[in-house]
Amino acid sequence: MKITENFVVDRDRYYYDYDLCFGGGYEQFDTDQDAYYFGVWVNKKTKTIVTYAEGDETIMQCENTEEYNNEIKKLCKFYKEYPSMSGIDMDGNVTRYYQNREHFFINDAA
Repeated sequence: MKITENFVVDRDRYYYDYDLCFGGGYEQFDTDQDAYYFGVWVNKKTKTIVTYAEGDETIMQCENTEEYNNEIKKLCKFYKEYPSMSGIDMDGNVTRYYQNREHFFINDAA
């Protein structure tokens, strides 16, 4: 796996949301730590994972499907399951919505 680490100035997670998700085919990997200074994005087609944390940018370029799927498993284990959104109805009932992380895995059989 090729790992590139950089320190970038004058950026926040919204730069990555726009640049990667809207322009580059990435999807956000939801975590309980998401904030303007932190985020994780995944591109299944290029087998790339990008993390931004307080100016530190890490780009992991996996060489094959097995390596990529192993990294996604590590992300799932480390960040646990976290609701990406919650809703409250008029009676006060809370519904939590979770990101389908199985979607991030590559299934070569498909």
